[in-house]
Amino acid sequence: MADSGKESKETSVKETGKEKDTSASTTKRKRGAAAKKEKEREKDRPTPSAPPMQDIKLPDKYRLLPVPKADAANAQPDDIVQLSRTAKAAQITLQEDMLTASGCKGYRMVRATHGVASGSWYFEVKVNTPQNGEDGHTRLGWCTEMGELQAPVGYDQNSYSYRDRIANAATDTPGCRFHDSTGVEYGGSYGPGDVIGCWLKMGPGTASVRSRQRINIKGVEYIVEEERERTPSVGSHIAFFKNGEPQGTAFEDVWAEVYYPAASLFRAAAVTFNFGPTFAFPPGCDARPVCELAKLATASDETAAAAQSDAAAPAEPAAAEAADVGVGDAE
Repeated sequence: MADSGKESKETSVKETGKEKDTSASTTKRKRGAAAKKEKEREKDRPTPSAPPMQDIKLPDKYRLLPVPKADAANAQPDDIVQLSRTAKAAQITLQEDMLTASGCKGYRMVRATHGVASGSWYFEVKVNTPQNGEDGHTRLGWCTEMGELQAPVGYDQNSYSYRDRIANAATDTPGCRFHDSTGVEYGGSYGPGDVIGCWLKMGPGTASVRSRQRINIKGVEYIVEEERERTPSVGSHIAFFKNGEPQGTAFEDVWAEVYYPAASLFRAAAVTFNFGPTFAFPPGCDARPVCELAKLATASDETAAAAQSDAAAPAEPAAAEAADVGVGDAE
């Protein structure tokens, strides 16, 4: 009887162990299945993304800007002035020379890689025949970084332009200048084959640079630029030339900003920039060719690098010894 009870007890223990193993195995399988389902649900869930830039609200004194593309495909040399791969509307096509641009659809803008903060500067634009025999128009001039690329030069307070003739107008009809979407009769009209000279002379002093910082919204980087009150560059002016003939002063006391050579193209319009130093029609004014902006930028970078290197370099032995000699130690 005792042996029978012992066997019964051992059998019960074994069965209980098997039940525990079975229960643990079942629980493990359920957890695995649940984890698998959760992973599948994760795949189906939309990836969090930043809202469209126009839907991001900031205080009035701040402006949100996209971070310029810095990939290798868009990299450009600092030691030469070209049309910018990034500071252009998507509808603008650049040729391999990086000086010729052609348009598509409505007015869209492209600007140069280097800007003017002070001094007197000049560049030329040759108006080419529109592509494929289609219609095309241009507005040429100067634009700040804040200028809207999906709009013509002269659209807002950030740019100043000289517009070509209106459709089907005679070649001797007046031209037009634009700023802040306001057009005023100016100079003569122009069209394909003409070369337009663009001269900007800033007033005394240097244009101020707006303060900027980067922020990250749901994995997307933006630039936040602080607005500030605009001040005019007193004594500044913008003038244009048509095939070497001065068209007179178009604008005076422009805003004290950094300005870039710019063009906006309508439909199939095409233009070729000439930043110098050799021009088809030398301006005959106290202006430097825009191509020299690259030299100034390179020299500025080299000066900054040298200053940084000097600051990091250890002191010369003589200087170190002099530094160790106190005033009371001098003979």
